[in-house]
Amino acid sequence: MGDFGKLLYFRPKPLIKEVHSCELSQIVYRGEEITDKTVYEDVLQVLSRYKSRASLKTVHSYPTENLVVEINGNDNRKPFHNSSG
Repeated sequence: MGDFGKLLYFRPKPLIKEVHSCELSQIVYRGEEITDKTVYEDVLQVLSRYKSRASLKTVHSYPTENLVVEINGNDNRKPFHNSSG
Protein backbone atom coordinates (compact mmCIF):
# COMPACT_ATOMS: atom_id res chain seq x y z
CA MET A 1 0.00 0.00 0.00
CA GLY A 2 1.43 3.37 -0.96
CA ASP A 3 1.48 6.46 1.25
CA PHE A 4 -1.85 7.65 -0.17
CA GLY A 5 -3.48 4.30 0.68
CA LYS A 6 -2.19 4.59 4.24
CA LEU A 7 -3.77 8.03 4.57
CA LEU A 8 -7.12 6.72 3.35
CA TYR A 9 -6.99 3.96 5.98
CA PHE A 10 -6.86 6.56 8.76
CA ARG A 11 -9.60 8.77 7.30
CA PRO A 12 -12.79 8.89 9.44
CA LYS A 13 -15.42 6.35 8.37
CA PRO A 14 -19.04 5.93 9.46
CA LEU A 15 -19.46 3.70 12.52
CA ILE A 16 -22.37 2.05 10.72
CA LYS A 17 -22.56 2.02 6.93
CA GLU A 18 -26.24 1.22 6.52
CA VAL A 19 -28.72 1.00 9.39
CA HIS A 20 -30.92 -1.56 7.59
CA SER A 21 -27.98 -3.98 7.22
CA CYS A 22 -26.82 -3.56 10.83
CA GLU A 23 -27.90 -5.61 13.82
CA LEU A 24 -27.07 -5.10 17.48
CA SER A 25 -26.60 -8.25 19.53
CA GLN A 26 -25.93 -6.69 22.94
CA ILE A 27 -25.98 -3.37 24.75
CA VAL A 28 -24.62 -3.14 28.29
CA TYR A 29 -25.17 0.08 30.22
CA ARG A 30 -23.37 0.44 33.56
CA GLY A 31 -23.06 -3.32 33.86
CA GLU A 32 -26.74 -4.02 33.11
CA GLU A 33 -27.74 -5.64 29.84
CA ILE A 34 -30.43 -3.74 27.93
CA THR A 35 -32.99 -6.13 26.46
CA ASP A 36 -35.59 -3.68 25.07
CA LYS A 37 -35.22 -4.03 21.29
CA THR A 38 -36.81 -0.61 20.66
CA VAL A 39 -33.77 0.88 22.42
CA TYR A 40 -31.55 -1.02 19.98
CA GLU A 41 -33.22 0.73 17.02
CA ASP A 42 -32.74 4.14 18.65
CA VAL A 43 -29.08 3.36 19.36
CA LEU A 44 -28.55 2.31 15.73
CA GLN A 45 -29.94 5.64 14.55
CA VAL A 46 -27.57 7.52 16.88
CA LEU A 47 -24.52 5.42 15.90
CA SER A 48 -25.24 5.98 12.21
CA ARG A 49 -24.50 9.71 12.71
CA TYR A 50 -20.96 9.16 14.04
CA LYS A 51 -17.62 8.37 12.45
CA SER A 52 -14.58 6.50 13.68
CA ARG A 53 -10.94 6.36 12.68
CA ALA A 54 -8.44 3.51 12.65
CA SER A 55 -5.53 3.57 15.07
CA LEU A 56 -2.15 1.86 15.04
CA LYS A 57 -2.70 0.70 18.62
CA THR A 58 -5.52 0.12 21.04
CA VAL A 59 -6.25 3.34 22.88
CA HIS A 60 -8.35 3.70 26.01
CA SER A 61 -8.64 7.23 27.34
CA TYR A 62 -10.13 5.77 30.52
CA PRO A 63 -9.65 2.58 32.54
CA THR A 64 -11.65 -0.27 30.99
CA GLU A 65 -13.22 -1.05 34.36
CA ASN A 66 -14.94 2.36 34.13
CA LEU A 67 -16.87 1.52 30.96
CA VAL A 68 -20.36 2.99 30.86
CA VAL A 69 -21.65 1.56 27.58
CA GLU A 70 -20.61 -1.46 25.52
CA ILE A 71 -22.28 -2.25 22.20
CA ASN A 72 -21.81 -5.42 20.19
CA GLY A 73 -23.28 -6.14 16.80
CA ASN A 74 -22.59 -6.64 13.14
CA ASP A 75 -22.68 -4.28 10.20
CA ASN A 76 -23.31 -6.08 6.94
CA ARG A 77 -22.15 -9.32 8.64
CA LYS A 78 -18.91 -7.77 9.95
CA PRO A 79 -18.74 -7.87 13.76
CA PHE A 80 -18.02 -4.70 15.71
CA HIS A 81 -17.53 -3.71 19.36
CA ASN A 82 -17.95 -0.16 20.58
CA SER A 83 -17.26 0.95 24.14
CA SER A 84 -17.45 4.28 25.89
CA GLY A 85 -16.60 5.54 29.34
